[in-house]
Amino acid sequence: MLFLLSAGFCIAANAQSALSGVVSDMGSGKPLSHVTVYIPELQTGTLSNEDGTFTLSSLAPGTFTISFSYVGYKTVIMTVVIDAATPPLQIEMENTGIEGESIVVYGTRNSDPDRTAVNISTMSLAEARERGSYSISDALSKLPGMSQLSTGRGISKPVIRGLYGNRIQTQLLGMRFDNQQWQDEHGLGLTDEGIDRIEIIKGPASIMYGSEAMGGVLNILEEKPSEKDRREQDLSARFFSNTVGGAADYGFRKWRDNKIMRLRLGAESHGDYIDGNGNRVYNSRFDGISGKGTYGFRKTQWYSTNNLMVSFNRFGFLMDSELNRIDTTAPRWSRNFSGPHHQVFFTMVTSQNTIYKGQTQWKVNLGIHSNLRQEQEGGNRISLEMLLNTFSGDAQWIRDISSTSEFTAGIQPMLQLNNNFGSRVIVPNATLAENGIFGYWRKSWNHLVFESGLRFDLKSITAFETSDFTFAEDDAAGKNLLFLSPNGSAGIAYQYAGHFTAKLNVSSGYRAPNLAELYSNGLHEGTLRWEIGDAQMKSENNINAEASVIYETKVFSGSASAYHNQFFNYIYLNPTGEKYYGFDIYRYVQKDAYLQGGELTLDVSPVRIPLDFSAGYSLIRAKTSDDEYLPFIPSDKIGGSLKLNLMEDKHPGETFITLGADYYFSQDRVGQFETPTGDYVLVNLGGGAVIHLTNQIIEVSLICNNLLDAAYYDALSRYKDYGILNPGRDVNLNIRIPF
Repeated sequence: MLFLLSAGFCIAANAQSALSGVVSDMGSGKPLSHVTVYIPELQTGTLSNEDGTFTLSSLAPGTFTISFSYVGYKTVIMTVVIDAATPPLQIEMENTGIEGESIVVYGTRNSDPDRTAVNISTMSLAEARERGSYSISDALSKLPGMSQLSTGRGISKPVIRGLYGNRIQTQLLGMRFDNQQWQDEHGLGLTDEGIDRIEIIKGPASIMYGSEAMGGVLNILEEKPSEKDRREQDLSARFFSNTVGGAADYGFRKWRDNKIMRLRLGAESHGDYIDGNGNRVYNSRFDGISGKGTYGFRKTQWYSTNNLMVSFNRFGFLMDSELNRIDTTAPRWSRNFSGPHHQVFFTMVTSQNTIYKGQTQWKVNLGIHSNLRQEQEGGNRISLEMLLNTFSGDAQWIRDISSTSEFTAGIQPMLQLNNNFGSRVIVPNATLAENGIFGYWRKSWNHLVFESGLRFDLKSITAFETSDFTFAEDDAAGKNLLFLSPNGSAGIAYQYAGHFTAKLNVSSGYRAPNLAELYSNGLHEGTLRWEIGDAQMKSENNINAEASVIYETKVFSGSASAYHNQFFNYIYLNPTGEKYYGFDIYRYVQKDAYLQGGELTLDVSPVRIPLDFSAGYSLIRAKTSDDEYLPFIPSDKIGGSLKLNLMEDKHPGETFITLGADYYFSQDRVGQFETPTGDYVLVNLGGGAVIHLTNQIIEVSLICNNLLDAAYYDALSRYKDYGILNPGRDVNLNIRIPF
């Protein structure tokens, strides 16, 4: 990787290239001003002038995907070969109620979402905050096929088609993010501060992302740089009635002399939440502070972005074995953390580098991630303390074989060191090392795209003798476990008449058992459950087959997808019916299993009527080879919303009112130790506006979730087993001031 990176210094400087053109309305030919022109691979963009013209200068030569977006018009996405001879572009945009998707990222390549066989959907920061969400997991759970496994408001992790934890890979700052996701009560712990959008890949994506991407990927993309030679700042504040809490963040962006700088600081604080019956859920409080900074530079052929992110969060939780440790006399707004709680402190440093040479690109990303997790079970005493250090890399060689074909080869090494420092140890000290090598080929024709890839991964896990920990098996200590897995994928995307897209994709995934599944031997955190792992476990593998269709016109967009995800050696926790000194014994077991289901989406947006109607439906069925239901599978859900956009001549779409409802079906297809849940309806109401002052604008939105204050249990709430309801009505005020 160092060799590839240093190659950037040895490449002779080519003449700089530029891209220019004009953007106009398809029907009238009228020039369109303030159209956003953006090349995500180069992180470069501009706005069209009053006469519709635009110019992007000092660009690296090569083949890039470029987007043209404007409110009320369908986004134009196209691939352009940029060199000294590139002619000016003539872009015509269609006035339509359906604005369309933005450019998506698969691995490190950018693409039109309809020109890839992979199922990728997106949610922008604006969309997340319009939903009054507390976290990234909370925002994504509103989408079809998405859910969240939650322990109150603060602790949650995203669920993609019934899969979560180590089966879902999260990409942050260009690298893999791992904060010990192997425990159900270990949440993702990421806010939406300073991001542009989240991209969700549904289904195995191990070819480009490696192990633990067998259920899907969350790719969290940072906010875009400021416009060239400009400095931009913004201040945001959010207030939540249900937790008498709030969050605030400040951002600074600057691009000058081909140097990019970015700073984002944020903090949040929340009290206990109130359920639908008006009861307070004690010790469900949480808070945190975070900061991230970026320094990047742009040369003719070398683009480098270097990031630093730090975060400290505290999450209160219940202990079903020791509920008396929770102070029920604390005032409503209390932020005291003298009771049981998690403390998570992480630092992440990454460097993302791209070197361009004609039709060839080298991408070299390096990262270090340190995650310290502590648990205090009351009395200001640290009982559990684990430090996980991760060193990862991603080096890729990308070659445009022709104007319609490309090939990518890469390696992705990673080293992890897990150490314990607390008085209670639930997994041993261990070293985990893995490396993957892959190749990926993409070929496109006028209406057809074909993608295929092959990958090999090797992972080594070594557990060591650890104080205050006894292995369940005598020979487990110091044993070096090796896991080798080949994976492949193939898929096609076919477009017809510009309206119809059909996709078919078959892909496989893999992950090695985590430390808890291999070596657990003791009480699970805060419970009366004794868990035992199995060091003889095999790796999990799966094969997913998926078909989807998309139909889109000026006023209508609809999609349907169906999948069958077959697992081999699926790992899950199962009760044994035995006891150890009065504690129920649970063991991690492996069985073949399947998850299958589908999603439907609908969006209707008449051109001349300022209304937008959207709806979605998702279902999932999951069983083992013994015809037993898998645990923690979300219930089926159907939802819809009606949005009124108050169109103004100068500021279209900046004022809106929205009304929505989501119906969650009862879930009685549950695992052996789960509690069934009934059906329920959540009604949401909100609105927003942009206030234009003389020299300033203010963005304001007011969202009310669970308007009718429904009392319900979510199928994936870990509090349901305690008889604790989910949150009741919540009013969210969101204010943003750019300056």
